[in-house]
Amino acid sequence: DFLSSDKNSYDIVFFDPPYAIFDISRAAEAAARLAKGGVLVISCSSKEALPEKLGTASIVKARTYDDTQLAYYK
Repeated sequence: DFLSSDKNSYDIVFFDPPYAIFDISRAAEAAARLAKGGVLVISCSSKEALPEKLGTASIVKARTYDDTQLAYYK
């Protein structure tokens, strides 16, 4: 709901929804809120196949810790 109502840009966006309802299109909405040079941090299941690009942001780092995946987009 927040992404739908907010139009501001942010330097850092943390996207950490419950694993069972992860939605890549919502992650793309979060990426669209990045300010120039901003970072999007996604926490999701390690079973999710994250794309190289989300809008204009590209993945710069990804790590897997057991069933958790952390990905950084700029």
